[in-house]
Parts: sequence; structure tokens; C-alpha cells
Amino acid sequence: MQKKAQQQNIPTDLAFVWNNYNLESIDQIFTKKYAQIISETPLQAMFRISGLVGAELLTRQETFEKYGIEKSELFKIYKKLEQKALGLGVSVEYSDMTVFSEDDYFENDHSDDPHHEKHTETARSDGKNLILEKDLLKAGGIQGRIYDLLHLAFGHMVQWSSGDTDLLLTKEEAWSIGYRNHDGSPDRVVDMMSYYEFEAGMQGIEALHQALDGTEMNQDQKEKILQYFVDYAYADRGYIIQHYRGNHESFQKFWKFGQPIPPRFEIPKVSRFIERHAVEIGLIRDKQK
Repeated sequence: MQKKAQQQNIPTDLAFVWNNYNLESIDQIFTKKYAQIISETPLQAMFRISGLVGAELLTRQETFEKYGIEKSELFKIYKKLEQKALGLGVSVEYSDMTVFSEDDYFENDHSDDPHHEKHTETARSDGKNLILEKDLLKAGGIQGRIYDLLHLAFGHMVQWSSGDTDLLLTKEEAWSIGYRNHDGSPDRVVDMMSYYEFEAGMQGIEALHQALDGTEMNQDQKEKILQYFVDYAYADRGYIIQHYRGNHESFQKFWKFGQPIPPRFEIPKVSRFIERHAVEIGLIRDKQK
């Protein structure tokens, strides 16, 4: 009876969360699939020995500086990633994101929480076309722009269009869980979104890994860049899920240094990106601090 009561309160296009999936099994599969299989890296060892665990007391810039990354290298990496996305069939544009109105399904700003702040919107996609914030500062620097491109072009946009059975959610299921605002959604729906978000993040990490493979920079810099964005993906997942559970704390609270680096895998293929309607995909960080 409790299960039926829960299902009566959700949209019909989310019924698959109850009917088709065992979340406990998914958790076991994901834990194994994305577990670090290499030995502890020098950077991870440095974080551990120094006792550097979380970034709650740091700004985003201070967090970035802890990795010792040469920012000039990130601009080179971004160009490679942008060209790869274009080559796959993704249209990449840049715009002032404030010109877009809110998407009724994705975000509302009617929270009664006095500490609630509307998130910073930095990207939008209709499934085929990707629009990124043109102001690099508003995008969160080159780091934020890289993450937006990774997470969307190689993550969610692949989920929305690929039928690859290696993916947890594809096409209509992925779109249904991803496009809407989940404030007040049942825990089971938010749990499923957590796996959907994490899978997109890990696909982005693999795309970054591939870009780094073809870049002439020293191995130390490659490892630092990879670790930074792995930690970014974990923080992003934690932030957005807690947001939908009513926790409006800073993105920085969810940042942990030296998260597990996933094994290499093949990103699912997309024969044709499916164009849907424009939808805001900006809830990946709070206002820059």
C-alpha cells in the first residue's frame, strides 16, 4: 500500500523508477564499476598526508590552487574537448545566460527557506544544441566551463540520445529524470537521479582522460587535472542531490580531495543527438564564493 501511495504522487513518466529498477543492485554495480583500481596516486597521497580532506572553509579559487594546476593548460584542454564535441555532432554556442527565462519544469524560486539562493545558471541544452555562459567569470572560470562541457556533451546529452545498454538510463527515461525540477520528489526518485548524475559525471571524466591522452604536457599535470575534475564530479553529485532534499548549503561543503579515479571505459556511441525543447541544465553549483 505504501508503494502504491508513493507512486500516485509522481508523474507517470517516472513510474519506471519503481517498476524497472532495483536501486540496491545499481549501487553495488556502480560501486564496483567506478572503484579506483590503480594504486594511490602521489597527489592523493599528498592530500592524505597533509590532512586535506574537504574544502568547506575554502573558496573555489583556493580549492583549485591546492591542485597545483597550470591554468594555461586548461585552455588547451578545453579547445580539444570542444572540437571533440563538435565532431560528435553537438552544436556548441556561447551566450549571456541571463536572457533565458526560467523553465517551469526545471526550476522554481518559491522556496520559503530564508537561506535559499537561486543557483547560477551556466549552461542549457535541448539535447542536440549546447549553450554555455559566454562570460568566463560567470561560468566559474575555465574550470567551470570545462566541467559544463564534459558533464553535458559527453554525459547527459549522450544519456538522452544513446540506446546503449551499458548506460543506466537512456533516451526517454534519462530525459524524464533529468529535465524537471525535483524539489519535493520522493526519495526514490532523487536516489535514481543521483546515479544518473554520477554516470554523466564519470562519462565526462573519461572524455577528459581521452583529451589528456592526446595532449603534450607532463604526466604530473595530467594527473592533477584529472584528479581535480574527478573531485568536481563527486562534489557536483553531492550538491545537486542535497539541494533537491532541501539542503541549500554551499557547493564547497561537498568537495572532498582525492576521490577515487574511475577505470577507463568506452563512452557510449550516439548515432544522432535527439533535439527536444530548451531546458535549463544549470543547477551544478551555487553562486560563486
